[in-house]
Amino acid sequence: MSVFAPPDRTSRFLDWTARAIIAVSLVIGIGYPLLALVSTAVLLDTNLRRLQVVEAVFWSTLDSAIAALVVTAVAGIVVALVRSLPRRLAHVFDVLLLIPAAFSPFVISGAIGRGIGRGGFLDPGFLPPFMGRAALLASFTVALFPYAYALLRVSIWNVPLTLIDVSRVNGASEWNIFKNTVWPSLRRGLPLAWLVVFMLAVSDPIVPTLLSYPHPNASRAVWVLTTALGDTGGAARISLALLLATFSLGALGYRILGSRLFLPTLHGSGPASNRVSFSQPVAMAIWPRIAFPSLVSALLLLPIVFMFHGARAQWDPAFPTVIRTAAEISVFTVAGSIVIAGSGLWIKARNPHSYLVDILFGLVLLMPGATTGTSLSLAYGPSSLLAASLSPTSQSLLSSALIVIAYLTLSAPLTYLSVRAYGTVLPRQDFETALTLGASVAKAARVASQTWLRQSVVMSVTIVLAVSAVSVAPIMWVTTPSTPLLVPYLFRLVDHSEFGTASTLALMISAIVLLLLITTTVILSVRFIRKIGRS
Repeated sequence: MSVFAPPDRTSRFLDWTARAIIAVSLVIGIGYPLLALVSTAVLLDTNLRRLQVVEAVFWSTLDSAIAALVVTAVAGIVVALVRSLPRRLAHVFDVLLLIPAAFSPFVISGAIGRGIGRGGFLDPGFLPPFMGRAALLASFTVALFPYAYALLRVSIWNVPLTLIDVSRVNGASEWNIFKNTVWPSLRRGLPLAWLVVFMLAVSDPIVPTLLSYPHPNASRAVWVLTTALGDTGGAARISLALLLATFSLGALGYRILGSRLFLPTLHGSGPASNRVSFSQPVAMAIWPRIAFPSLVSALLLLPIVFMFHGARAQWDPAFPTVIRTAAEISVFTVAGSIVIAGSGLWIKARNPHSYLVDILFGLVLLMPGATTGTSLSLAYGPSSLLAASLSPTSQSLLSSALIVIAYLTLSAPLTYLSVRAYGTVLPRQDFETALTLGASVAKAARVASQTWLRQSVVMSVTIVLAVSAVSVAPIMWVTTPSTPLLVPYLFRLVDHSEFGTASTLALMISAIVLLLLITTTVILSVRFIRKIGRS
């Protein structure tokens, strides 16, 4: 049953329009590219042996799983400690621990190498080069920690703060509060945090390339085979193997971390009595609880310090072109994200008990970036059958559209899930009030969606800019280092050892992203306060 009134002709038209937009988007962005990927893997020959494919997928998934496990464990400890701090201090740590999310992992790894590697800023003269497997794990741990931390912080938002305050007043220790109120919610967030970090790590081809990762790496192999060697058959086979391996290992890891046998719910005693106890003030153990989050914050911010040290205030003639191209692509990506996510939100609002749209957007996000990038390149790239049948002008337009599609595979699902996680799909109270006052379904939906539209536009702009400034996959498969976009341009600078210029640009872009994140947070907080006030 829909939460809305019986549909009229306009609402039925909107229903079918939203479904058509979602269907066409899935066919263009996922369905047809996957068909091209499978047909290429089956029909084209390759020089790769089966053992090479298995080796690349094995080492990629193994080290990505290890990095994700380390990140999730450390993030869980930090979240538990930050939760126990005074709220203003906890907000300070929230800001500090999320700053590295505004930088690409390969920029973080380059900054660490310039800081503590051989000849770096802090090299006493005997440090080895920042290369190899340990360097890769360290880079992923630092660069991807904010994502796990943010997801785990969100997972404990539903813990009532009043319950924690009452427990403290009644004499419960911080450990008992954690066991009884925080851990059950935190435990449910660990599988998702691990899965997200795992997918981000396994999809990155640049960090293994720059750090001379000693083992075969699936994303790096697919990237090189697709963009440099032209072995599309081998790239397609590794991409499919990576897709199956990551889905299987991701589902297994999610299941294990979600199991009560592996991470049991801790049971402890509640407050010792109902009296107000001041024998153990809350602030007594605050400094030990600050120490570990402070250490983690310092380690996460150290690469940014190295960037400031290495930044060079020099003007690159390519800057205006890069910024202009990124802005043009972002306009189309924001519009597409709003249309696609808005269609999904409309369908969800009309069918609140159906989770089909949630599942579809979630599966799109869980596809490895190497698989998405390779499939898009095979379907719409310069060597595709579609591009070969077009004129040079049409090929240029298709190339730009391909970049927008690649960004939309990330930004549209993220916009949808962000709005879904933030609150109601559409303000139901406003919608029903408009219907009560005699408005049509279409007019009531327009009135109810005005507040949501403002929030979704802000979210979409923030997400698109963050994706274009940080995301490596799948954009690196549909561009070249000479493409005037932020991530390919930053990679070219880092790869050519122009780290001073790369640091300057990365710091500028991260400042814009962080400013937008702050603006988004303020706008959402204002709406939340007003919503609570009305209710």
